[in-house]
Amino acid sequence: MNKRNVSGTVGIVTGMLSLLAFLIHFWLGPFAPASPALHSLVAGTVSAVKSGVLAGMGLPFEHQTPQPKVRSIDDMLNLGVLIGAGLALVFGLVAGMRKESRWGIYGALILGSAVFAMYAALIAAAIWLTVMLVLVVTAFIAGSLS
Repeated sequence: MNKRNVSGTVGIVTGMLSLLAFLIHFWLGPFAPASPALHSLVAGTVSAVKSGVLAGMGLPFEHQTPQPKVRSIDDMLNLGVLIGAGLALVFGLVAGMRKESRWGIYGALILGSAVFAMYAALIAAAIWLTVMLVLVVTAFIAGSLS
């Protein structure tokens, strides 16, 4: 490997790994177990209100310490992918400042930008589908789709 093209090569590898991790996570779905059901969340809130009322009345109650929030594997994977894409862009910029090969510069910049573009497209699709769902439900309630 040519020692002049180190930043571009590292940027390409980092961007490629980030894009691959994004695609695997997108295609294979969430890796964390499903979130708790609504009834268990409501039960936790009701027990917190009950203990607050009992404490206000001066009656004895069971004090429960809140569980610390633990990051799921999906959150850590998303964060890692975004950090990797950012590093690919930084390595591409460093390669450009060091006047390395254009293949290394463009490869790192394109792969890093592709990850951010995929996330932007995913968010745009989610917003568009939400708006369409609201419009369909509103039209159904109004009676124009019946």
